[in-house]
Amino acid sequence: TVRVRGRIDRVCVGKIAGRAAFNVVDYKTGNSTGHTKNSVLDAKLIQLSLYALAVQRLGLVAEDALPFQLGYWFIKETGFKKILDTGTVSGDCLEEHADWQELQEKLEAYIPQLAADIRQGNFPVYNTDPNCTSRCEYSKTCRVGQIRSL
Repeated sequence: TVRVRGRIDRVCVGKIAGRAAFNVVDYKTGNSTGHTKNSVLDAKLIQLSLYALAVQRLGLVAEDALPFQLGYWFIKETGFKKILDTGTVSGDCLEEHADWQELQEKLEAYIPQLAADIRQGNFPVYNTDPNCTSRCEYSKTCRVGQIRSL
């Protein structure tokens, strides 16, 4: 069993094409850099996806409700930024978006593996940003800088 906990900032509930739908919004005080659709689809940013799954599976909305959009509200920037369409309107019907179906399957495998790695103390150092140590105040002590040459 993997228990996950968090606090959802905002769930907007309504109807789209006659079907119950909801959006999940998380407020951010930082900048929007790195908060992209691909980061969510690649399971690098899992917060919004987990919140949407929780809302849907824990019965926080109507049983047949579908997530429609996942996004962040950047307080210091332009406000709401949609990250992922999880629902799509086809004609006069709301359906699950293919990206959402794929992401759910990915999370079903990824979350238990992540929990197992954490329980075993497996914390590999990996950073996709080749310039991360050039602008970080912790660059002298950061493990990324220490292993990058390897």
